[in-house]
Amino acid sequence: MRGFYILALLIIASNALAATVNGNLVIGNKGTASFNSQGSFDINVAKGDAVRISNLNSIVISNPGSSGDRTASDNVCYYATTAQYTIDMDSQSSPTGNFKLVNTTNSNKTVPYELTWDDGKNGTADATFLRNSDTAQTINSNNRASASCQATGGTNATITVTVRNASYNSMSTGLYTDTVHITVKAK
Repeated sequence: MRGFYILALLIIASNALAATVNGNLVIGNKGTASFNSQGSFDINVAKGDAVRISNLNSIVISNPGSSGDRTASDNVCYYATTAQYTIDMDSQSSPTGNFKLVNTTNSNKTVPYELTWDDGKNGTADATFLRNSDTAQTINSNNRASASCQATGGTNATITVTVRNASYNSMSTGLYTDTVHITVKAK
């Protein structure tokens, strides 16, 4: 039995020696591997247009004693690297139909409102939204590529909410609320 082990070791050793030919390691009949190997690969990078909105805050209409339409605004930071973008605003409490603020103690009590977007390039509203069914609106952005407001926490655009005077005067006493989702896309 001892002779069998010695013979097996000699066969293994001779195969290992036969596997090295001219400094290359031969691995059975599956080809050769080298101590040097070369290849190539491609590197690709693509940069698309980008938009960003940040510094969004809650908007509170806090002028109940005033007359006329009730408005309040939030100044936000808007950034674009494209000549055009689309913007869309959707109300959580009105999946269909007009935007509405809902009374926190009685969901049957609502008040309609509208939203406007001004990206600050000309001082007037660029888009008005009254309902979720409004389609995203296309805005010429003039390549607002300065991201300085993001770095400093500054602002360069405004979202305004308006409750019309007649709607406000017909409201029952209470707190009314809604959540709005805003989507800005490069075009």
